[in-house]
Amino acid sequence: MNAKEAVQIIENAWCLHRDRQMFRLLKHAVCAAEHALSNDILRRLSPREAELLRDPSMNVKVKFR
Repeated sequence: MNAKEAVQIIENAWCLHRDRQMFRLLKHAVCAAEHALSNDILRRLSPREAELLRDPSMNVKVKFR
């Protein structure tokens, strides 16, 4: 293995690491935004339903698609 091949292997490994890290960050951001914003959006669209879903005894997840 010469220096160019070693550099190529290291570069590919770094790019894969960077892409995986970016995917994880974006996934976390989307999940956090979905959790945080969905209740606010629902409250603005339908305040009565939002009050019903705030009951802690009901395990409700609101997802907009």
